[in-house]
Amino acid sequence: MRARASLRREPVSGTTCFIESIDSLLERSRAQRGEAVGFAYAYYALLYESDLGRLSQCSWETQFSIGCLGHLKIDFQKRVEMSMTAKSRKKILVTGGNSGIGFALCRQLVLEHGCHVFLGSRSRQRGEEAVASIRALIPAQHSGSVELTEVDVGEDASVLSAANAVREALGTDGQLYGLVNNAGIGLAASVAAEEVLNTNLYGVKRMCDAFVTEGLVSDRVVNVGSGSGPGYVHRCPQPTQRALCKTPADWKAIEAMIAISADGMTGLHSEADVNGAYGLSKAMLALYTMLFAEEMPNILSSCVSPGWIATKLVAGSGATKKPEEGTLSIRHCLFESLSGNGWYYGSDCVRSPLHFMRNPGEPAYDGVVDDVIGL
Repeated sequence: MRARASLRREPVSGTTCFIESIDSLLERSRAQRGEAVGFAYAYYALLYESDLGRLSQCSWETQFSIGCLGHLKIDFQKRVEMSMTAKSRKKILVTGGNSGIGFALCRQLVLEHGCHVFLGSRSRQRGEEAVASIRALIPAQHSGSVELTEVDVGEDASVLSAANAVREALGTDGQLYGLVNNAGIGLAASVAAEEVLNTNLYGVKRMCDAFVTEGLVSDRVVNVGSGSGPGYVHRCPQPTQRALCKTPADWKAIEAMIAISADGMTGLHSEADVNGAYGLSKAMLALYTMLFAEEMPNILSSCVSPGWIATKLVAGSGATKKPEEGTLSIRHCLFESLSGNGWYYGSDCVRSPLHFMRNPGEPAYDGVVDDVIGL
């Protein structure tokens, strides 16, 4: 290794001079600064003043000293590289990460994308089991990692506690790259319609308020919606369909559309609400995504349909696709370049309408609402 700088005023010339200078430097350093510092001086003299091929001609004590320090240097370099990797890798929080699509996504983010994942789980026990199962699959020297974040998106106190825990884990300068609001209930689950709304819609707002608005997320938000959302909108009268396809004025406007209309055609427990608020909650989630994108333009926010995936949520419905197949649109909106903010994407990662279901493979939605209402 040729020198770029020298520890000595005079350059070392010749093998004998090199050996004598290193050995003598080691002895002087031991006497003046102690054993460990002496080794360090000799080691750096070797690095900067000559090539490694001449090390074999030094005294065995010098060789041993420099060899030990060489291993320490390599270990130190590895630690620095690992530290830099840890700082640069994407950190992503996924709610409902202990099962179904959420668990599949967490596993893929860790193993395939090398992310650090905060696996959100309402149950500590189920969350710990999910984290352990993912950690058991991580190869040695792999950059991906996972830790548990206990959070019940249906409870204000739980969400705030989770935000504080993640903030502490990230450190003073840390941020999440992305937030995936995946936790959801309804359909096969026997829960009240109000609870479905509380989890699927209000839970997402709680998470966005606590994490994104407070500066804990730097880049992306992905809200996991459903084709049931456009299904709900399509059952509404045409004037309501138009309203449900445009960015609402504010959160109060969304809440107004949740309430049942005077004619009983739209809203909670209305004729359009045929599946216990599930479709309603997902339609409102798409609206909230548009509103949030307008309120937080520096964050790319998306709402996605994962597809008809075989999970507990749709048990008995005939869905056959595995949870791993339900993450395509989520990962697309996390990592790929997006043409718009607040858009809704189908399971094939293509922009889709909010007022009727677009099947995978069909042309992308162009954003036009008034000319296609009533299809």
